Amino acid sequence: MKKSWWGMFLGVAFLLAAAGCGGGGGGGGGSSDGFTVGGTVSGLTEGSSIVLTLNGANDLTVAGDPDGIVTFAFPNELKTGDAYAVTVQTPPAGVGHFWSVANASGTIAGASVTDVRVNGQLDGTFGENLDGIVTSNGAAGFAGADIGRAMAIDGDGNILVVGESERASGNSDMTIWRYDATGSLDVSFGDGGTATYNGDENGDDIGYAIALDGSGNILVAGMIDDDDMALWRYTPDGDPDLTFGGGDGFASYEDLDPSYGSEGMSVLTDASGRILVAGSRWDGEDTDMVIWRYAESGAIDLTFGTGGTAVYSGSSSLSGDFVGNSLALANPADEDSAILVAGTVSSGTTARMAVWKYTPSGTLDNLFGGYDGITDGVLVYSGAAGSNHAGFSITLAGSDLLVAGYVRNASSLADMAIWRFTGTGGSLVSTFGTAGVVTHDSAAGGNGDDQGFFITFDDGNILVTGKSQNAADGYAMAIWKYTGNGARISSFGLNGVLVDNSAAGGDYLAAGTSLAIDAEGRILVTGCSANTANDLDMVIWRYFP
Repeated sequence: MKKSWWGMFLGVAFLLAAAGCGGGGGGGGGSSDGFTVGGTVSGLTEGSSIVLTLNGANDLTVAGDPDGIVTFAFPNELKTGDAYAVTVQTPPAGVGHFWSVANASGTIAGASVTDVRVNGQLDGTFGENLDGIVTSNGAAGFAGADIGRAMAIDGDGNILVVGESERASGNSDMTIWRYDATGSLDVSFGDGGTATYNGDENGDDIGYAIALDGSGNILVAGMIDDDDMALWRYTPDGDPDLTFGGGDGFASYEDLDPSYGSEGMSVLTDASGRILVAGSRWDGEDTDMVIWRYAESGAIDLTFGTGGTAVYSGSSSLSGDFVGNSLALANPADEDSAILVAGTVSSGTTARMAVWKYTPSGTLDNLFGGYDGITDGVLVYSGAAGSNHAGFSITLAGSDLLVAGYVRNASSLADMAIWRFTGTGGSLVSTFGTAGVVTHDSAAGGNGDDQGFFITFDDGNILVTGKSQNAADGYAMAIWKYTGNGARISSFGLNGVLVDNSAAGGDYLAAGTSLAIDAEGRILVTGCSANTANDLDMVIWRYFP
C-alpha cells in the first residue's frame, strides 16, 4: 500500500549537524575601566574540554562538569566601546556535533558580558559514549536499516522506541527497543532489550505509533504483512500479550475486512481504557481516512462508528484521497471526548493539510471545520502560497489545536509549518504567528525542504522535530522551539533551532520522527541517521532544554 507520508519520507535523502541550548549567566566582574566576556557552556561532559576564542586571538580552555553546564569568563579585559566575538576554536575530542554560540558578539557597554551561551546541548550524561546519543542497528539480525518511528517514556523513566528493523530478506520487522534513563539498552526487556515481530517473510511489519495503557502494557499501531493495519499489545516485560486480540497478541483490520489494504499511524487510549487507532485504508483506487476503536481486550468496539470504524471517504464538496496521520483527544480526561485527526487531503497534484473532528460515537462533528463554506466536520487549509501542504502531527495547546507539517512555498519547496486552530470551530488563531501559521525554512542551512513530523506542547512552549535540507543537499534531524504565540525561542540552540546529521557516523541523512519530554525536562528525539556504511541506524538524541 505505502500511501502514507512515511513512504515519501523514506524515499528522500536526509542531513546536517547538531547542538545548542544554554544555561543562565555567569562570568567575571571586570574592573572600573576593564570588563570581561563570559557565559555558560552546556552539554560539556566530565573529562572533556572545549577551546573558545575571543576576538580570534585569545583562547580559553573550558573543562567539562558532571552537571553538563559550566560557567566561564575570558581573563582578557575590554573597554567600553570595544567589540567582542566568541567562537569555538576546538570542539571536544570525539564529538563531531555542531556547537553553536548564542549572543556571540556585540559591543562592551560599561559592564561585563555574562550571557554568551556555548551550546553543545546534547546531554553528555546519556548514552554509551556519554555524548547524548544512542544508536542501534541490526535489531532483526541483519545490518540493514533500523528506524525509530515513535517513542514513549514509562513510569520508571525507561525510554521505549517503536519502528522497524530490516531483516536479511530486505523486509522489515516491527521492533520495540527499551532503554533505561541513562541510555543503556534494558536487557531485561524482550530478547536482550528489543522485541520484534516477523509476520510474512515477504512482507513488511512496521510500528508507526506507541502508547502505554493504564497497566503499563505497550500498544503499537502500524502495518502487518505489508498491507494491513495492526494493533499489537506487549507486556511491560516485552512479551506479546497473548490475551489480546485474537489470542496472538495483535488485532488486524484484515480480521474485519480483508478487501482493504490499510495502516495505523497513531494510537492512544481514552479515559475509559478504550484504544483508538487512526490511519488509512486503500482499495487500489483511492484512500480513506479511518479511525478504529477497540476495547481493552483488543476486540473491536461495535458501538463506535459503523462496525467499530469511522471512515471518511469524502463529501459532496470534498473528494480525493484522505490520509490520517495523527490522533488526539479534545478532552483527554473525559470518557466521552471528541476525537481529532490530522492528515492530508489530496486530489490530482494538489494536497492540503486537514483536520477531522468526530464525536465520541464516531460521527463527524458538524460544528467543526468549514471547507468551501460548508461546516462538515473537516477543516482543510489552503491559504499558503504554494500548492501542496501536509499535516503530520496534532497536539493540544489548552483548548486550541496545534498541527505540524509543511507548506509548499512559492518556489515549490517545503517549509516546516505549525498551525494553531481553535478546538471548537477549527478557526485559525489570528494572534499566532502570521494569521495563525508559523513557517520556517533553511534550519540546516540549505535552501531546500524543511518538514515537521511531530509536535508537542510543553510548559507553554512548542517543540517540533523533523528534517531540514542542508547546503550539500542532504538532510539533518531538526528541532524547532517556539513560544505559544509562535515566536522562535532564541535561547534554544541557534536562534530556536537545533540540527544534527552525524549521530550514527555518516553525514548525509538524518531525521527526527518523534519527541518526548522526560521528568527532568530534557528533550528526547527518536528517528534515524545514516551510518558509515550508508545504512540507517535507529537513533535517540537527548538534549538539555
